[in-house]
Amino acid sequence: MTTSTPHAVDAAALLDALPEPLVVPGALERIAEHARRTGTRTVALDDDPTGTQTLRGVRLVSRWTDDDLRWALGAEPGVSVALTNTRSLSRPDATTLVHELAWSLERLATAEGWPLRLVARGDSTLRGHVPLETDVLAQVAAAHGRPYDAVLFTPAYLEAGRMTVGDVQWVGTPDGWIMAGDSEYAADATFGYRSSDLRDYLDEKSGGRWPARRVASISLETIRAGGPDAVLDQLLAVTGGAPVVVNAASVHDLEVVALAVIEAEDAGRRLLHRLAPSLLRVLAGQPVWPALTDAQLTPAPGHGLVVVGSHTANTTRQLARLEQLPGLRFVELDVAGVLASPEAARAEVSRAARAAIDGLAAGDVVLQTGRTLVTATGGRTSLEVAGAVSTAVTDVVRAVRAARPLGFVVAKGGITSHDVAVHGLGIARAVVAGQIFDGVVSVLTTVEADVPSGMPYVVFPGNVGSEGSLASVVRRLRSTSAEGGA
Repeated sequence: MTTSTPHAVDAAALLDALPEPLVVPGALERIAEHARRTGTRTVALDDDPTGTQTLRGVRLVSRWTDDDLRWALGAEPGVSVALTNTRSLSRPDATTLVHELAWSLERLATAEGWPLRLVARGDSTLRGHVPLETDVLAQVAAAHGRPYDAVLFTPAYLEAGRMTVGDVQWVGTPDGWIMAGDSEYAADATFGYRSSDLRDYLDEKSGGRWPARRVASISLETIRAGGPDAVLDQLLAVTGGAPVVVNAASVHDLEVVALAVIEAEDAGRRLLHRLAPSLLRVLAGQPVWPALTDAQLTPAPGHGLVVVGSHTANTTRQLARLEQLPGLRFVELDVAGVLASPEAARAEVSRAARAAIDGLAAGDVVLQTGRTLVTATGGRTSLEVAGAVSTAVTDVVRAVRAARPLGFVVAKGGITSHDVAVHGLGIARAVVAGQIFDGVVSVLTTVEADVPSGMPYVVFPGNVGSEGSLASVVRRLRSTSAEGGA
C-alpha cells in the first residue's frame, strides 16, 4: 500500500549482511567479444526514450521500415534502440505496435543471418505494460519456432537510485531507501501497483498467471558467492518461459548475471528480458561512461527550447529552480483549455505557439504544461487525457520548429521526450551521444529530422535528478550555445 510517510532505511540495513560484490576481471570485454564473435544484435524496445540513459554511441530509431531497422542494426553487432513509447499507449495499441515491430525484427534478422536478442526496456519504478510486452515478444518468437525458456526481470537502475535486494525493489530518496510500493510511482494513475516484492508484483500484474510462489529468483547471495557458474545453473533450470527475478545492488552484480546470460545462450537457451538501463549497458559490453563535457555539447545556431510535461513532485521542484535562471521566457499551456473542446484546443495551441515563437526571437523559452495534474475528465481515461495534452504540446513544438531555428531542445518527462522528438521535431533516427549527468540524462544527436543535423536533444526523465539538475542542464547548454543564452 502507498503511504504518505513511507519508512526509509539506510543502505547498511539492506546490504551489510550480504557478501561483497564479486568483481570478475575483464567481464565487459568478454561480453562485448561475445557479441562480435556471434554477431548478436541486441535490440531494446524502449517504452519511452529514457532507456538510453547509460549508453553511448548506439543508434536509435522511432519507425520500423526495413531501411530504418537495417540502419540501426546493420553497422555492427551490439545494442540498438527501437523507441516504442508504449507507456503512452493503451493495451490494444501497445500490443499491436510490439507485435508488428517484433515480426519486422525477426524477419530482418533471419534474412541477414543475425542472432537476435530482444529486450523490453521498462521503467525502474515498475510502471508500464507488464507483462504484456514480454508476452507479445514471446508469442512472436514461438511463432518463428524459437520459444523462450525464461523471462528475466531486472529493474535495478543503479545510476538513478533503484536497486533490488531480497527480491524487493527499492527506491533511493534523500531520507534513505523506501520500497517501490511505498513510493509516489506506485500510485501512478495508469500503471499503479501495490507490491514491492517483485514476485508478488508479477503475480499482481499477471492476474495470478504467475503465482508468486512459482516465480524464480536469482539472489544476491547466489550472484556474489557463486558467481557466473551458479547463476548459469539457475538459468539452465528454468523452462517454459517462466519468470525470473534478478537481484542487483552493484554494477558487478549485473556483470555476473550478463556473463551467465551469454553462457546460457551459448548452451542454446533462449532468454527474454524486461530490464532497466543498467543491465542494458552491461549487455552492450559498455563501461560506465563519464558525463559529457561542455566541449562535447555543441548546440546548433538558434535559441533553446525547454519542454516540461512531467508532473512528478521532483519535476515541479526542478522547475521552480529553473525559474530562477535569468533571461528565460516561460510559456504555460493551459491544460483545461486543451481539454475543453477541439476548438478551444486549437485556440490554446495557437496562442502558446505564438508566445513561444515571439520569445525565441529574443532568447531561450520554457514551454510547460500546468502543474495541476489532470488524470481523467469528461469521460476520458488518464491515458487519453495525457494523449490530448501531449498532442497539443507537440503541435506547439511543430509550429515553433517551422518558425525558428533551435539551438538545443530539452524535454522533461519520458512520454514528453518521445512525443516532442518524434511528433514535434520529426526525429526518426538519432545517435546517443552520451549523458549530461552520469547515467541519468541522455543527449541524442539528430541524424534525420527537420532540424539542424547534430542538434542536441536532451532526454530528461521526470523522476530523476536533484532539485537543481534541470537548471544545471539548461545553464550548461546556454553557456556552450552560440547565442549565449541571450
